[in-house]
Amino acid sequence: MKLNQRELLDKIQMKREIMMKCAWKVGINDKLTIQHSQELDMLIYEYQKAKINSEPRRTREFKLNIKQYHVNIKTKAV
Repeated sequence: MKLNQRELLDKIQMKREIMMKCAWKVGINDKLTIQHSQELDMLIYEYQKAKINSEPRRTREFKLNIKQYHVNIKTKAV
């Protein structure tokens, strides 16, 4: 089942809180903390994919063109 963006943000917030509490209890290098961190990473990745797929195509193309323009400016300035 796919989650909408709001649901993903809620899950991200909950997972972040769980991970932080775990890190305080057992440390940041503990296997359980790392597992929570990896699960959080996956939720963030899913949110980013959902966000990109929800944008109109022109918006995505415009953002890509802006990024390319900035890269070209930096390259010419050097």
